This record gives sequence, structure tokens and C-alpha cells, in this order.
Amino acid sequence: MRVDAHFHIWDLEAHRFPWLQQGEPMVRLYGNSAPLRHSYRIEDYIADARASGVEAGVYVQCGMEDPFEEVCHVQELVDTNRCDNFPIMIVGHADLSSDGCAEELERFAQVPNVRGIRYSIAWTPDPVATFALKPVALSSDSFVRSFTALGELDLRWDCLVYPAQMHDLAALCEKHPSTAVVINHTGLPLEAGDPGLNRWRAGMRELAQHPQVSIKISGLGMVRHDWTGQGVSWAQDVIAETIGMFGSERCMFASNYPVERLASPFEDVYRAYETAVANRPEEERRNLFGENARRLYGF
Repeated sequence: MRVDAHFHIWDLEAHRFPWLQQGEPMVRLYGNSAPLRHSYRIEDYIADARASGVEAGVYVQCGMEDPFEEVCHVQELVDTNRCDNFPIMIVGHADLSSDGCAEELERFAQVPNVRGIRYSIAWTPDPVATFALKPVALSSDSFVRSFTALGELDLRWDCLVYPAQMHDLAALCEKHPSTAVVINHTGLPLEAGDPGLNRWRAGMRELAQHPQVSIKISGLGMVRHDWTGQGVSWAQDVIAETIGMFGSERCMFASNYPVERLASPFEDVYRAYETAVANRPEEERRNLFGENARRLYGF
């Protein structure tokens, strides 16, 4: 089964997504968000996914005003078969740095298809590039409580992190090895300010030493918009290095749709993945395209 390990949907007529509905469209690392200010419903996603052979997916939170309402909405889509027999697991959102988060996580864990929580620590003072509201101290008591609670509840932490923060994340994993961590978007292999990707490479190697850490190969269009075109050789090198560091048992391909649509059509994303691993053994390809996501997210 081919599983997309990271996708989003939003119905702007039925729910509130402040980042898509308020103020001027944001210009972020991935580009101008104006083209995203249209509903992209579950039916739209499934049509895109099935055309590329994807048979199941992991929904990842995308900024609904009420994070718990967001997971309940997706759970309702699953329960009422609005997903048309397309299995979906859910990653919600909670502020892991807040004092009361550990108790809040228990409520999320009661939603049947919730498998994890996404909380970004990818902070930078550049408003275009930051994905966190503030710098996050991973060693703080409140964060450590939330992090250990995730492991106790069998929830994964979907983490967006910049290479400069990977050392601190690795130290957290060293002290608390029971919580599964899933690095989003290939660890953001940014070349700006990091000649030759040396900082990214060093951080990824450090994280890869911890068996609880897996990684989604996704979001490359956030770094290079031409990654399925003129930048394809760069992308293939990044993909090969990522698999080389983490092994084919801890990597999974994902679309990051519809955000990735700003860079590439869905079919081009999966065609690029297929080309990048065409010469790898069949078992490795099965792991990368679906088996790892099935196992990690409990399909």
C-alpha cells in the first residue's frame, strides 16, 4: 500500500483557518500563500492522491483556529466514510511548551485515529522563514513533561526543525528515548547561510543516531521551488543522503499537499521520488512509499 505520510486539507467555507483567511496573504519560505486561499477538501486531495497510486494518508494539522475541532473534523470524515475508503490517520496540534499541555494530550489521544502531535520549533528571527511563534527551550520542565507524556500516550511528535536546532533535539532524545519523533520536510535542507549543507548534514547525522527518530522526505519545494525540474539532481542528492543517514526503515515519502502545489503538481512529486529510488531494492521502495508510514502511524 502506498501511503502519503503528510498531507493537509481545508474547507474555508466550513471552518476558520486564520492564516488563510485573515489579513494579506503571507509570504513565507514556500512562497506567496495567496494561491492556497481556496478550499482544498478531502475529495480534492483523494483525487490527486489516487492518480499517483496513493491509497492512504496521514493528515497533519494545518492551523484551524481550534486544534481539537480540527482533529474531530477529520475523524468525522473518516467515520462517515467521506474519505471513500481511503484510510487516514491524524496528527493534531498542541503547544508542547505550555504548562498544561500534558493533560491536553490525553484528550487528543482519545480521538480514535489520532497518532501524533505536530509542534514546530523551527524558529528564526526572519518572519518569512520562521515556523514557530517563539524560540522553544527543549530542556524546560514544561516541554520535557509534554515530551514524555507523548511517549506514555503512544503519540508521535511530528517536528519541524531547522538544522541549527538539531543538536538540542538530539540531546532531548538521548535523555528521553521512549518518545517517537518524526522530522518533517527532510529537516529543511536550506542552502542559504549553510554552504554545502554542512550544518544540515551534521545535524541529521546526530539525529539519526537515535532509533526513535524517523524522517519524512517531503517539503523539498519549500527549499527549492524547482526541485522536480532544473533542481532535480540537487533533490536526488538530498534524498539519497537522507536515506543513507537514516536507513530505508526510518524514511517515508510524503506529498505535503496542497502546500507543495506552489512548486509542483502532485504527480511530479511522486515521479521525482520514484526516479530517485528506482535502482534501490524492491523491499526498500516498499518501505519508503508506504510500509514505514503504515507501521509508524499504526494503520
